[in-house]
Amino acid sequence: NLIELHDDKIKMTKEGRDYSLQVIRNHRLWEKFLAEETGVKEIDWHAEAEHAEHHMSPEEADELAAKIGNPLIDPHGDPIPTSDGIMPERRGKLITELRENEYAEIIHLEDEPREIYKELVDEGLYPGMYIQMKGITKGHILFIANGKGFKIKSECGSNISVSSITQEFKIEQEYRSLSTLNVGESGRIFGISNAVRGKQRRRLLDFGIVPGTDIVPCLVSFSGEPIAYNIRGTSIALRKEQTDLIFIEDENNE
Repeated sequence: NLIELHDDKIKMTKEGRDYSLQVIRNHRLWEKFLAEETGVKEIDWHAEAEHAEHHMSPEEADELAAKIGNPLIDPHGDPIPTSDGIMPERRGKLITELRENEYAEIIHLEDEPREIYKELVDEGLYPGMYIQMKGITKGHILFIANGKGFKIKSECGSNISVSSITQEFKIEQEYRSLSTLNVGESGRIFGISNAVRGKQRRRLLDFGIVPGTDIVPCLVSFSGEPIAYNIRGTSIALRKEQTDLIFIEDENNE
């Protein structure tokens, strides 16, 4: 039995708790797998994992965990229960608890309700993003990240958990997106956003998208994208959804 009646209250039995933790483990491992090993869109990870969570045995979950490196958190920043039923403690605080000009790292994006999560995804937020809080005003949360300002609705704040950081990361004007380069301009790769995961990230690295490498947009297709870039003596084609997440330093500003 998964539940029992005790003093007129319904409580979960040990078997019920163990089963629930196993379902959570299955769900979060599958989301991590989708993020790292497939091309499934981020907004669809949760729904896909809901289909898989009840159809995976503990042994299959352990095999999947080993395959993807025994992760401790899922791609949203949620802790993954261990195989022996231990749920790691979630850390952090809500973004709305940050002081003005305080630096922090986004460590968790709650994926429910779907509508709010989609707003956060569309804004380009992700766990691992460093931010500087600017304040809350007129129903919006203001902060700086990845070289630009963000303005999100206050009701989205309960879906964003952060961890304060003491180091003042140079996040305001340190770099810009590759997509802002015009044909003929030259930039130098600063890095790839942590929002780029798994196979997509490995593919960009294989193209030579690594820090310190010079890159120049050289040809725009008739429809506007993809754009051809010259890097290390060869040409590669990239779409804007990719170049928005590749950061560069201006050679002219060095």
